[in-house]
Amino acid sequence: MSPKNASRSRKLFVMKGFQSERSLQGHPNIISLLDNFYDGKHLSLVMDVAEHGNLNSYMETHGVLSEIAVKHIARQLLSGIQACHAKYIIHRDIKLENILITAMNGDMPTVQIADFGLLTNAHPLSHCCGIPFCMAPEVVSGNLYAIYCLLTDEIPQAGFLDELDFSGMTKAANDFILAMLQENPHKRATANTLLTLTWFMDQSELTEFV
Repeated sequence: MSPKNASRSRKLFVMKGFQSERSLQGHPNIISLLDNFYDGKHLSLVMDVAEHGNLNSYMETHGVLSEIAVKHIARQLLSGIQACHAKYIIHRDIKLENILITAMNGDMPTVQIADFGLLTNAHPLSHCCGIPFCMAPEVVSGNLYAIYCLLTDEIPQAGFLDELDFSGMTKAANDFILAMLQENPHKRATANTLLTLTWFMDQSELTEFV
């Protein structure tokens, strides 16, 4: 492919992502795209400002978050993922750097999913996108792996389930992680299922630890 055609193809790809992301506007946990400009060489996207940075930089400063804070964030992320999947949109690159913090209420962040540059419409995927450490085995369900990083400050590795240390976590959080990180995609819970688990049903303070 010539550089000119490659540039045009990339522009069309980005514009497809822009249009898909625009279709999700209005959801509180997906970044708002306000406009776009193309000068013949560069495509610029205008979006809301995330004054508090991203979750990766936040954790570098504050360390591992409390389980209550992670549950608060996880509920927002799963709500955003639900909205994507309802429109047959798969992000394919959800990682801490792409989760932006738009507001803070004490130590409880309000977050939005950003950077839809690798999105696709829902269909079986066989090629890899994004950062390998942030992807599930078959790519698509990698949408959920970032939540594990929030709870543990660790990157999930292949075959790691038998070595997980759940000390300091509630039983409900333990069950949530196991449902979310099943290596067999047919056993792995969807965003819809995860939101019905006990971890999200209990609104009281977390006291029942493993």
